Amino acid sequence: REAPPSRRSRRLRLRHTLRSHSPHEQHHQLMPAFVVGIVQAVSPVTGKDKLQALEVDIGSGGDPLTIVTNASNVRVDSRVVVATVGCELRDGTTVKKAAVGGVSSEGMLCDAPMLGWVGGGAGAAALV
Repeated sequence: REAPPSRRSRRLRLRHTLRSHSPHEQHHQLMPAFVVGIVQAVSPVTGKDKLQALEVDIGSGGDPLTIVTNASNVRVDSRVVVATVGCELRDGTTVKKAAVGGVSSEGMLCDAPMLGWVGGGAGAAALV
């Protein structure tokens, strides 16, 4: 059985993936993509036991994105992988802005299986 990759190797692989899919930074900013974001705030969604509303800075220079998740491993200052609105996931699904638990969500946190990584559980946010 193959050992799960280390956090550093996942980080390097993600960096390589982002670079190889976006050779020009200006072009990359216009395309929906997987990006690394920093969680700035976490708050519970009223009336929903497992949902949390996050404010995530993805480095776009604008306001942080509001993302609703049920991932319990996310804290303030966590570095997470975000699929932005319009991004196509490995299963062919396109990420859309949607109301989740009555809160507008502007993206999606990715777990390890969504990124094609071995190790890490489904439903737990991929931390980098």
